Amino acid sequence: MNITIVTAGFRPDGVQKVIESINNQTYKKWQHIIVNDNVADLRYKLTSITRGSDKRYWVDLGVRTHYYGGFARNVGAMIAFSYLKQKHREWDDEWICFLDDDNLWKPNHLETLVKAHEENPEATLIGVDTEIRGCIAKDFSMYYIS
Repeated sequence: MNITIVTAGFRPDGVQKVIESINNQTYKKWQHIIVNDNVADLRYKLTSITRGSDKRYWVDLGVRTHYYGGFARNVGAMIAFSYLKQKHREWDDEWICFLDDDNLWKPNHLETLVKAHEENPEATLIGVDTEIRGCIAKDFSMYYIS
């Protein structure tokens, strides 16, 4: 199973944390598309991060969309299914996941998705590994796997 991860990028520090989160995944069969929502500092950082990589790509929208990542996510999905090089495609077993620059995954997130699919091959949508933390009550957290 090949998983394409799309990140709508606006915050350079957040994108760096997302990259670390993805690099720490126990499941390694992924590729990562970062869609820059026209942030100059992020553009500079992405140029060096993706240079020479066959797993991480980026695209620059060229204009600020102000749609809280929605438009950037859609562009990333179009790229994932339309423009990536053929050698990176597995038409029969390809997934897409979204991870914005203000979210992180636990290291076993992708592995958990793959196992859930193996246990439920008829499923068309799988959502797992959600941790909700309180903004006001910092010690509140709830972890949910469905």
